[in-house]
Amino acid sequence: MVNLLDKDGSGMLGLVEFKILWIKIEKYLDLYREKDVDDSGQMSSAEMRIAVNDAGEIRSNRALSLSLSLHQIIVARYSESGLTVDFDNFVGCLIRLETLFNTFKTLDKDESGEVELTMLEIRVRLQGADKQEQLKLVLFKISDDGKCIIVDEDKCLKVKDLNGEEDVFRKIVNMMPTDDCRYALYDCSWESKDSPKEDLVFIMWAPEHSTIKKKMKYASSKQYIKATFQGLKFEWQVNDMSDAKDSSVFIDKLGGRGVVKRLEGREV
Repeated sequence: MVNLLDKDGSGMLGLVEFKILWIKIEKYLDLYREKDVDDSGQMSSAEMRIAVNDAGEIRSNRALSLSLSLHQIIVARYSESGLTVDFDNFVGCLIRLETLFNTFKTLDKDESGEVELTMLEIRVRLQGADKQEQLKLVLFKISDDGKCIIVDEDKCLKVKDLNGEEDVFRKIVNMMPTDDCRYALYDCSWESKDSPKEDLVFIMWAPEHSTIKKKMKYASSKQYIKATFQGLKFEWQVNDMSDAKDSSVFIDKLGGRGVVKRLEGREV
């Protein structure tokens, strides 16, 4: 929440920013109590959907109109076991939604309801112009109910997370599970003999210790998630941990040692 409301990028909330946050929390608490009709102290997925719709009236005096699939993603991301949502997750969800709506409104200059962005614009706008805040690695996983693909937020890296890291590639690999599958977007920095480069690499991670069922499920959904990321230049698929023991297989995907001279600041 601090990151979402930290307008000046100081890493802290000033008095004005804190006041805005406090007022929002008070309003969201009233809404939470109102929609928690069974007084359980937690919201069911159905109560959450109604509350999210009504939260739009707090922001803009009209209800939010979200699709069923988006509601399902929200519940999958912010619910606890039993598909219940506590107040902390409820507030985090609403503040993130509000931030996304504000960002979209800023980009939708002609008020058409649609915006077009390049992958570079998405990286900069969603994480801020500050290079340190930009994402370096984003992992995605299939939700436990198998109905959608969600961000594995505990396994994402920003540029600032890699400051002082001697082997960035090894750090990237170590974020991957050894017994489960993942998709990933890796913002790779490398150099050819001609110039430095930055390319988004799609990673299909399906190590040998993951189950056959998981491998099949991720393989069948791969083209769907890849299609949402326009402009991908490289793909790296790992089916055996030997493919990731060092950077040699990955360097081959970028063109080989005859092309790649440095990877993440290290000579190859």
